[in-house]
Amino acid sequence: MFWAWRRLSGGAAQTAAVAPETVQRLVLLDGFGPLSDPAEEAPARLAKALEAECRQFSAEDPPCRSLEAAVKARMRSGADLTPQGARLLVERGTEPCDDGVRFRHDPRLKLPSRTRLTEEQVLAFLRGVVCPVLAIRPRGGWPVPEDIISRRLGAFADLHKVEVEGGHHVHLTHPERVEQTIAEFLAG
Repeated sequence: MFWAWRRLSGGAAQTAAVAPETVQRLVLLDGFGPLSDPAEEAPARLAKALEAECRQFSAEDPPCRSLEAAVKARMRSGADLTPQGARLLVERGTEPCDDGVRFRHDPRLKLPSRTRLTEEQVLAFLRGVVCPVLAIRPRGGWPVPEDIISRRLGAFADLHKVEVEGGHHVHLTHPERVEQTIAEFLAG
């Protein structure tokens, strides 16, 4: 059995749509499909992404002097992270280096996307998901317009929706708010 779990990018929903024989259950935690743009914004998006790529490859992120410094840096980029949640992410996502610790993620993940789907294309993918979907929406999660969320959630044929108190990182800051719901859903 394979479960698709993906938070923000929507990759799991797309995988579930194009490989329905592979994905038996889909959990979406504060992410309801990929980001979209109107078609007319595509040229400007590509130009912005290419410019950012040129800038990034001319400079490398400096390492952090210590694990504690990396935790502080991670907390600056995630408003709802607790120190414990940030530490967990940093311990999993860094490696020792000569000058301290360095984040292991692919630096290209921080770049803007070269392209995005249109909202119509996103909805086509979501309508193609045939497995049961659990959508967990933290009340303090990403600020996405309600009409977009409603259309996207309405595209799933078999949807189980749960709202919880918390922010985008609720699974790290308050795992007790989501763990039982997810476990029960995955158990079928």
